Amino acid sequence: MTSRHDLPDDRRAMVARATWAVIEREGLEQTSLRKIADEAGCSTGVLTHYFRDKRELMRFAFDQAVAAVETRLDRAIGAATSALALQAALEATLPLDRTRDMETVVYLSFMTSSLRHEGSAGHFRERFHQWRHLIADPLRKVAEERGMRPAPQTVPFAELLLAFQDGLFLRATRQSADNNRILEAMSYLVDRLLAPDAEPVQPPLAPTAIGPTPLPASHSAGDVASPPDRRAALIEATREVVHRSGLAGATLREIARAADCTTGAIRHHFDGRQDLLAQTILEGCDPVLHRLEHTQAPTLHATAAALLDPVRGLDFHFLLALRLGEPDEGPIRTVLAELGHRLRAIIVTALFPATGPAVDAATATILGLGLHQAIDPDDPHRAAALPLLQTLAATTSRVA
Repeated sequence: MTSRHDLPDDRRAMVARATWAVIEREGLEQTSLRKIADEAGCSTGVLTHYFRDKRELMRFAFDQAVAAVETRLDRAIGAATSALALQAALEATLPLDRTRDMETVVYLSFMTSSLRHEGSAGHFRERFHQWRHLIADPLRKVAEERGMRPAPQTVPFAELLLAFQDGLFLRATRQSADNNRILEAMSYLVDRLLAPDAEPVQPPLAPTAIGPTPLPASHSAGDVASPPDRRAALIEATREVVHRSGLAGATLREIARAADCTTGAIRHHFDGRQDLLAQTILEGCDPVLHRLEHTQAPTLHATAAALLDPVRGLDFHFLLALRLGEPDEGPIRTVLAELGHRLRAIIVTALFPATGPAVDAATATILGLGLHQAIDPDDPHRAAALPLLQTLAATTSRVA
């Protein structure tokens, strides 16, 4: 909906798709009316005729992306049987082609933006909750037909399924590159949630470590003699600036101001902005991954609880900002890929002997739960969903 003049149908799709393309290519913060006009092949005057400012146009683009998915959901839910409706509804949310990739980038761009703007956060959470209940409806019908779940449980189930979709974006590889693998993982997740033996156990809330182990040192190229306290202060300042101003606002000047130092001091410890951001990711993620790598026989639930710990777990807001805002090649993507491989190996251990679709489903779902936790820390449905993760390991067994 627009507030100035109704946008004709023939222009609506053109403006939305042009906006999506610029957001995907440039990032939300760098998107401008001029860039959108150039992409759409029109003047900025055409855009300002329909939209007061960039913020109003961005809200329109987000709503159009959500509406595109909801249209597919509504069509899917009208399928002949509940099982087919559920399958089609879930597939409607997945990024399985070029257009859906763009929709996902727009959706997640607004997710990370909403973390910095309370007005946007409320709008985003409202649309997300509507989406989740759309998924819950066919899920509830299938559960009732099979006599497996009381209806109230289906909203946490829907939370897991949408977390799986959102978490795909944080994987090391592009989600559109392996659609069969995505669909297999989704089918596994649904089958396990609705399986007769899928009642979750109550595993321990945290992993039990073998014993204290030293964390591996992490150094930038110019860090031979850097004081640990100054380095830690710069990394913390970087994280704070990204949280407050987004990736585009995380310039060396702004980080230096937050750390109360000069940009020269930053360059003394790090080889520029890319190295600083890459090292901030590594040093933020390494402690929790290191603990899990040295944990004896971790459960999937305990692994997820450690990764989602609000104090000692992964900073999903920071990871999403970098995943959205950095090019496909470079030190940041290299570090993200390395961390992704380590996380997958941890989940392989937690699910042993299960592999393949079970690991893919668990990895994406945990990452998605982290994103959802960032936008709505007190959501009771997400808290209720976390223990259900253990159903993914229900068919596995351990040797004592």
